[in-house]
Amino acid sequence: MAQQFADTSQPVSARPALGHRRRLSLFAAGVVAAVIGNVVISVIAHAAGVSSSFKPLHPATFIPLTVVGFIAGAAGWTVIRARANRPTNFLRKAVPAVLVLSFVPDIAVLASGQMTGVSAGAVFALMCMHLMVAAAAIPTYVLALPLHAPAPAAR
Repeated sequence: MAQQFADTSQPVSARPALGHRRRLSLFAAGVVAAVIGNVVISVIAHAAGVSSSFKPLHPATFIPLTVVGFIAGAAGWTVIRARANRPTNFLRKAVPAVLVLSFVPDIAVLASGQMTGVSAGAVFALMCMHLMVAAAAIPTYVLALPLHAPAPAAR
């Protein structure tokens, strides 16, 4: 059976609009994927020797933060989608920049050495979690919050 993917080659105006239920379903699936991915990262990190006393890798800590990060990303995507003249071009630069900036607090935790159980492996796991949220969120945003069609090129 052939897989079907969203046709992002068509301008948004040529694609049917998503209903609220479909959009919410996409967001729910994206959040669940991000949470499951982060649980897997946490399990792997602990199996690799990261201390169980490192609280950022406890589900009670990272699951709410995963959901908040996913929603914050959607809010940013929505603002850019509504206000940028060329949102696709803007997001191609902004998304990697924001992702790299999201590593700064993790690096600060490692550099300070103040948190119980902190190690390079623990911080690496946190950084992988940021990547996991982005990997789940971006396709969700593309499908649920499509960018408007680019303006026709000047002749």
